[in-house]
Amino acid sequence: MSPQRCALMGTRSMDPPEQAFVESHELPLLDPEQLQNEPDLLERLLEQWLPDGAPLYVHLDLDVLDPQVWPAVAVPEPDGLDINTLVEVINKLRARGKLVGVGITEYVPAVEHDPSMLGPVMDALVIAVHDREDSEAPRG
Repeated sequence: MSPQRCALMGTRSMDPPEQAFVESHELPLLDPEQLQNEPDLLERLLEQWLPDGAPLYVHLDLDVLDPQVWPAVAVPEPDGLDINTLVEVINKLRARGKLVGVGITEYVPAVEHDPSMLGPVMDALVIAVHDREDSEAPRG
């Protein structure tokens, strides 16, 4: 996959090699403040970056969420997204692209938290059977 088919949303800290890669490949990046306070930036990015109906893979690091909302991560970082903003971003991505896969990382279940907080996020990420164009009859 071409790096130009990647965008970072909600990122708020990167190590120097990551920052250099993002800059050298001119990857789109929207921080949590932009996503929460300037929704038109996301709309413009999607119009330029994600063709209608293009395959879409969402990689969700749970540390994109503010630790007061979701503390169950290895390295909590302040000033992250709230649940509603994350759900809005996912819904906007899904409205434009065709969700074909999801990966979720940065979950530390040993940290005290309320798992039900992620319910709306999981609902937004569900890939329903009717989303598949290439469904096949069961083989037997």
